[in-house]
Amino acid sequence: MQGKRPTFFNSLSSQLLVLIILFVMMIEVLIYVPSLAEFRKDYLDRRLVMAQVAALSLEERPPIHGSYGSNYLQDYYGFGRQSFEDY
Repeated sequence: MQGKRPTFFNSLSSQLLVLIILFVMMIEVLIYVPSLAEFRKDYLDRRLVMAQVAALSLEERPPIHGSYGSNYLQDYYGFGRQSFEDY
């Protein structure tokens, strides 16, 4: 009586290969997710710093009053005779 040869999917080497692939995929996820979170945190921190600088520059701007402000806005930014405070 001859013994049956195991198929590839039932052999020990195929089971070992599947386990190695699973462990490598788990390790990749364990490395990739924290790295992705760190990149997102850095991105949000940079956006926060830019927003703070923009807010400070708006707080420290000199007020534009009268016809000078209207002409300035119309000439350089294309606004009509509207108030600067509307924007």
